[in-house]
Amino acid sequence: MTTLLPQGAGESFTPPPREEWMLRSNCSTADPEIFFKATASENPPGKEYCEKCEVVHECLIFALLTENPASTRYGIFGNATPGERDRLYQTLKEMNLV
Repeated sequence: MTTLLPQGAGESFTPPPREEWMLRSNCSTADPEIFFKATASENPPGKEYCEKCEVVHECLIFALLTENPASTRYGIFGNATPGERDRLYQTLKEMNLV
C-alpha cells in the first residue's frame, strides 16, 4: 500500500488527529487508495463506501472546511468527487457561507 502524503511533507509529516466521527466511517478500515483512483466514471469505486455511511455529511463538511480551494482537490470525501466538491464550494461561496 502506498502512503499518501501531502506534497513536500517529507519524513516530518504528522497526520492530523482523527475526529471521533472518522472512527465510525465505513471507510475507516478500507484501503485509502480506492478513494484516490483516477476514473472518468460517474460512480468511482470509493463512492460505494460513502453511500450508506452514517457520517457522510461530517466527512463532506470536513473536506470543504479543510481543503484549500485554491489548489487541486483529490479523492472521494463525503460521497463527492473533487469536481462535485468544487461546484459545492463555489455555490457556498456565492451564498457567502464560506
